[in-house]
Amino acid sequence: MNFNSLFKTVVFASAVSLFVSCDKDFNEIGSEIVGDDNFGFEKYSDASVVLYNQKIGPVATNNLPLNKLGIYNSPVFGKTTANIITQVTLPALNLNIGTNPEVVSVELSIPYFSTKKSTDATTGNSIYQLDSIQGTSKIKLEVFESTFYMKDLDPSSGFQKGQKYYSNQAAEFDAAKNPTLLNDAIADSQNDEFVFSPAEILTYKTVDGVEVVDTRSKPAMQLNLNKTFFQNKLFGAGAAGKLINNNVFKEYFRGLYFKASPAASASNSGSMALLEMAKGTIKVTYKQDGATTNGVVERVEKTLELKLNGNIANVYNYENNATYIANTTVNVNPITGDDRLYLNGGEGSMAVINLFGPDANNDGVADELAELRSKGWLVNDASLTFYIDKATMATTPEPNRVYLYDLKNKRPLPDYYNIEASINSKFKRRVHGGIITKEAGADGRGVYYKVRITNHIRSLMKASSDSTNVPLGLVVTEGIDIIVNSGLKTAISPQIKEVPTASVINPLGTVLFGNTVNVPQDKKVKLEIYYTKPN
Repeated sequence: MNFNSLFKTVVFASAVSLFVSCDKDFNEIGSEIVGDDNFGFEKYSDASVVLYNQKIGPVATNNLPLNKLGIYNSPVFGKTTANIITQVTLPALNLNIGTNPEVVSVELSIPYFSTKKSTDATTGNSIYQLDSIQGTSKIKLEVFESTFYMKDLDPSSGFQKGQKYYSNQAAEFDAAKNPTLLNDAIADSQNDEFVFSPAEILTYKTVDGVEVVDTRSKPAMQLNLNKTFFQNKLFGAGAAGKLINNNVFKEYFRGLYFKASPAASASNSGSMALLEMAKGTIKVTYKQDGATTNGVVERVEKTLELKLNGNIANVYNYENNATYIANTTVNVNPITGDDRLYLNGGEGSMAVINLFGPDANNDGVADELAELRSKGWLVNDASLTFYIDKATMATTPEPNRVYLYDLKNKRPLPDYYNIEASINSKFKRRVHGGIITKEAGADGRGVYYKVRITNHIRSLMKASSDSTNVPLGLVVTEGIDIIVNSGLKTAISPQIKEVPTASVINPLGTVLFGNTVNVPQDKKVKLEIYYTKPN
């Protein structure tokens, strides 16, 4: 199952609204969604377009909208292992625990993204499909106490900026874990043979001596955690005064570390999920002393629900394929461009795009662009089309969208802000595009991605324009509404110091044809400008 319904219900602040939904039945043809009727207009398709690969490197992953957990083995890009470190917070201040608390159970729960497919009319049982899982193989999942203190603010900035944590800090976080396994239930399904299960979660109660269903919940990661650890951590002698507020508590109980590794039964495969960690909870059920009746102390059951909504960071371990590494680090040609473009999420790679060729006159305007400006054309439509290298991608899962942006200013292009009504969120901003166009059929493979940049080209083509012909960046994305960026640990250039956060989250990648002499003519990247000549 592909990562094809990412972030269906997640709403974010800071101009972040919703990660688009893309289920596995996404097979619409792009030209059927957005009309391409440019009859009656003249077309210019000889524009210079130079595209080349850029490896990204370690990137900030703290407090992402979603986090990856598990193992994803891509035939094209290689194996990625994603682990998570998260703080744990109290639900309230000055908790009154009561007398003689004794932990009965500890249950960790993190909801999956899922879609209800059907419900049995007789039993009431529902069948769900997980929307944000890649792979179905088991993994080894370990949950540990973390002793790493995650700061809110960066001391090196005089505590003026948020502390950043990066994708390559896995060894540091791993070394700071308490080695006692917390998900130590006897059932292997909760640790050594863990699987992201689509099963509906049921709880039961007894009515007139008969066990019946009490509650039904959507699929979620549910792990029973070690009772003795939480008894000591929350109610032991060392816990005195530590539950007064979250500042004190987060210094005392520094969080959890989720570690994935291959299961013994699936050493060469695995599975990976996108999780909204901030919605995770740890439900601690305990008993405390209640009223005394006839000299007998009643034991009362209580619950304490801890939340996983403090600082959260993702860390990745990569085993990249040699071909991928070579094509994004060694065999890169910024002057004439690259034959293939490797777009890969996470600590992956992107493409850099330069339009309209060189500025031989050194007047600040590309020679080709200056000539086009002199013609006074009225631009009716303009788009870039990127063809997928189907032979290389073969059966590899494909991202359903790419995002083209102003690389210099790290912001969307003007066309991004044309918002049209859309019944289906997967087609939001569909005129701007970037949505994959697939072959017909339920299992049709991707053919191309098309991005409309009409307003961007109009602005550049005006004779009086002072718009800069900026380089463009192209990355994979699923969340077209997420336009914030994540900083790189080491800047690649003055222009590339950060990358779109939506690309960092996305675990998938694609290989596109470039625009060199080695690329078949019908697969080359096309900048097509439809225009009307002045009277």
